[in-house]
Amino acid sequence: MIPQWTADKITGWPERDGRPGATCRCSGRVAAPLGRHHVWRNAFLVGCAIAGALAPAGPVRPGEAVLAVAGGLLTAVLVVMMDDLRFLFGTSRRT
Repeated sequence: MIPQWTADKITGWPERDGRPGATCRCSGRVAAPLGRHHVWRNAFLVGCAIAGALAPAGPVRPGEAVLAVAGGLLTAVLVVMMDDLRFLFGTSRRT
């Protein structure tokens, strides 16, 4: 499903009256207009899924498991809060 959403973002679908009609409510009620950063986010998520699928199977060491879970949680928080962080620290146009 993520590749389809990414393709939709790249092509600008759906459009109404020449304006982008789609907004991103991927992580809550924020009605941020779709942009390139959403495409990059989706590409990053697809890359993480592919890396996880290609990871070698083997014994799990507790220390490495804790580190992987902590890194995954931090990454998840950053991805979910991306629009808010971009608004706070970005140089986007604010009207």
